[in-house]
Parts: sequence; C-alpha cells; structure tokens
Amino acid sequence: MSLFPKEMIENANHDIKQYEMFKKVLGNDVGSLANFGQIKYTDSKKWEYLKGLKEYLEKYPTSDKRYYDAGEKLKELWIKKDLLLPPVQKQAFIIPEGKRDSYHIMNRMFERNITDDDVRSYMQNAKAMFLQWGGQRQLFVSDNGMCLVLKQNDEWIYKTAWSKYELDEDSEKIVEVLKKCWIMIVAITARRMGESSAVTCAMILYVV
Repeated sequence: MSLFPKEMIENANHDIKQYEMFKKVLGNDVGSLANFGQIKYTDSKKWEYLKGLKEYLEKYPTSDKRYYDAGEKLKELWIKKDLLLPPVQKQAFIIPEGKRDSYHIMNRMFERNITDDDVRSYMQNAKAMFLQWGGQRQLFVSDNGMCLVLKQNDEWIYKTAWSKYELDEDSEKIVEVLKKCWIMIVAITARRMGESSAVTCAMILYVV
C-alpha cells in the first residue's frame, strides 16, 4: 500500500508546494508529507481543521494551536465569546460611563466585593482574552477573575468584572474546555447568582 494517495501522486508538484506552505505556518503540527496527503485526500474533517488552523495562525501569528483548539471547542458548545487569543494588556479606567446605568461597574464591584486592584489584576495577570465586537470589547480571563473592557473613543473603560467566585453557567463550560487545553491548575469555587450552594471546580490554564 502506497504512503501517498493516488491523487497526491498525480498532483505531486502542487501538493508538495502546498505542504511546504502549511509546514511554514504549522511546523510539526502538519506532520509528514505522507500524513499531509492522507489527511487532504482521505479525511475531510482533519483537512478542514488544518486549513482553519493555518488561516488562524497566519492572521494571528502571536497566538498558537492551543488557543485555536479551545476556541473551536467553545464553538461546538455554543459558547459565543468570539475570538480567543493570548492577552494583550492595555490601560483602562474605572469610571462612570454611559447614559443608562452609568455606575454599573461600581455597583458590580460592591456587590461582588471586588476592589479596584482586583479588577486591574484580572487584566494584568490574564492568561487569555476574547475579542468581541471587532475588538472594541475585550474579555480578559485570569486565575482570580475576569474583566470586560470597552473602547470609548480613544480610551478603554472597565465595564464589569467577576472574581473567581462568581462564574455563571457559560464560564463553567469555558473552564471545562480550558482544562483540556492548558496546564496551570487553579482551584476555584464557582457560585452562581441566585444559588445558595457553592460549586467547587478546577480551572486548568496552559501557559508557555
């Protein structure tokens, strides 16, 4: 049995060049030339995955396969947090904002017993971020909590924040995905709003 599919032998020049392009972006993740051919011509699901991973890494070269994999799994679970990337810190402010519920961030901080330093630390120590609204809104995820920032004109404003004790249902699902993708284990307690009992779980984050 040939290592190379019949179609690859017939399209050798094109496929070798294509393999070299994938190899340049994906490195060892693309596998051998023979493996590449088997995937391209006999496994449509893996082929779509490789093409998606290549496109992602070409567009976001500071990211890596782990973030792509986690993002794809979240899509399968219908967790729509948009694009998952390594965090990029920025200066943001905790100030009243908007005509409706201007003091939203302050009210949430009071309700959740979160300090200014806590909020800022969620971004400073973030292991991942989600880009939303074309990057105008960004959700940062750290060991100790999450924060959401919004771009207003040329400034970033903190919109809301959650400590590690305030995870909703979607956040719990995100935690399960991160368990399969990252390395650092952080014991946390997830307490949903309106529930009297606490749920203890583990958050695993893979960090270079």
